[in-house]
Amino acid sequence: MIRDCVWDFDGTLIDSYPAMTSAMRAALASFDIALSDTEILGLLKQSLSFCETVMHARYGVDTDQLNRIFRREEQKRLSDFTLMPGVREVLHAMAGQQVRHFLLTHRDHMAWDILEREGFREMFAGGVTAEMGFARKPDPGALLHLMRTYKMRPEATVMIGDRPLDVQCGRNAGCHSALLDPEKRFEGEMCTYRLREVREIMTLFKQRPDLLQ
Repeated sequence: MIRDCVWDFDGTLIDSYPAMTSAMRAALASFDIALSDTEILGLLKQSLSFCETVMHARYGVDTDQLNRIFRREEQKRLSDFTLMPGVREVLHAMAGQQVRHFLLTHRDHMAWDILEREGFREMFAGGVTAEMGFARKPDPGALLHLMRTYKMRPEATVMIGDRPLDVQCGRNAGCHSALLDPEKRFEGEMCTYRLREVREIMTLFKQRPDLLQ
């Protein structure tokens, strides 16, 4: 039975990838590199650091400089960050069912600011952001910290994310994992639950009412 949901931010709670893709396209243009949005998105879906590493390997781009330009361009596009489809309905539907929600992201406090802007900050009991200094996922340190702090039981906790590193983090912490993978990019990745859209979390609970007992 699931009592605690730990959510990734980008591509799980917040649809940030269109803005991130646009920002990376602009950043790469400063190096006279032109890639399709499809290719940029595929790289970002692995991780931002993966994308930067690939650009360094292919074109000799300085990753620190690329990151600085990308962050500057991304900052211009924060207003384009919106809730993922279904998130609003899922959080409201689960609000009265004694399920706690937590945030686990590589982003800084800006993630909380966006959740506040969207009206959902108060629905999260706690979380981990970049300022806290934990190793990046799939290292389980941040998730284990949340589990200890809030007395989560592994068998009643699910890590929800859209990338392999999210579900690997859940596995490494000994809890359940749910992979949001509508494009079937990561079909070979092991996870407890595989989702095509966020709304399927509620379908999962309806199919398994014991998860909310």
